[in-house]
Amino acid sequence: MNELRALTGEDHPRDVRALLALAAGDSTGARRLLLAPPDDWTEEKRGGLGGWASDPWPLRAYGLLLLHENQRAYDLLQHYEVEML
Repeated sequence: MNELRALTGEDHPRDVRALLALAAGDSTGARRLLLAPPDDWTEEKRGGLGGWASDPWPLRAYGLLLLHENQRAYDLLQHYEVEML
């Protein structure tokens, strides 16, 4: 992840930063990143992957599950195409 950021000069997408925060034990920081308003997510940059990156919803939902926000994760994915997961 650090190499990708060094190559592109861009920060990781918010969903990735949240998962990294969870891995480091920072649930408060992860919660702040994951529970931002939905309109912020529609403009979310996908970092160095650009157009190759998929939608942020599955990673965001996984982070929400790790934070015990099950209903929010379900709400986020309920209209998502299963084949896209």
